[in-house]
Amino acid sequence: MKLSMLALAALAAACASSGEPKPLGVPTTAAVYAPNEPAIRVLTRARCAHESICGRIGPGKEFATEAACDMATDLDERSSVGVDACPYGVDQDQLERCVATVRRQMCRDPIRALEDVADCRRFEMCR
Repeated sequence: MKLSMLALAALAAACASSGEPKPLGVPTTAAVYAPNEPAIRVLTRARCAHESICGRIGPGKEFATEAACDMATDLDERSSVGVDACPYGVDQDQLERCVATVRRQMCRDPIRALEDVADCRRFEMCR
């Protein structure tokens, strides 16, 4: 049993150093990409902070609580930049531009969907 484990480890090491090309989807550029889940949380926080500043969170408002805002916007973020939408991740620079744009959004123009914000569209955000 020990011998077979050693043989498997040696084989794995040999394959790893064989110089074979990297599988598709492995980044080959120096750009920095944000994993999807942290990007979703950052976008959710930015949008709910905007909704709060604009007075849309509270009893009788668009979102009854912060948690309700988090749940609703999280669902939208997942459909826009989640792993199904952006299987290779989210571009960090574009994520920062998107968050800045959300923060500057006028209160009279509510963000119904992330795709409504020019810097936050899927083709901009996904790498």
